[in-house]
Amino acid sequence: MKIFWRIFMRQISLTDYFCKGLGLRAQTLATIAAVRELLNSGQTPPPDYGKRCKACSLVEVCQPELLEKRDGSVGYVEALFIV
Repeated sequence: MKIFWRIFMRQISLTDYFCKGLGLRAQTLATIAAVRELLNSGQTPPPDYGKRCKACSLVEVCQPELLEKRDGSVGYVEALFIV
């Protein structure tokens, strides 16, 4: 399998890279279960901002650097109403 990362092309073994000791079928079923749980929760997980975001074509849409910082105003407003 060929994977392109930035300007480099690398050959990788599909089983070594994706399966990490699990069978491909078992990992697929585990991923499906995790995605179903995420969809049923109704919450969007926060993005994980990292070095790989620089090479991503969706960085302008995702904007992970904006959501990386937590909003401190929630705690401030809650503290105003504690008696």
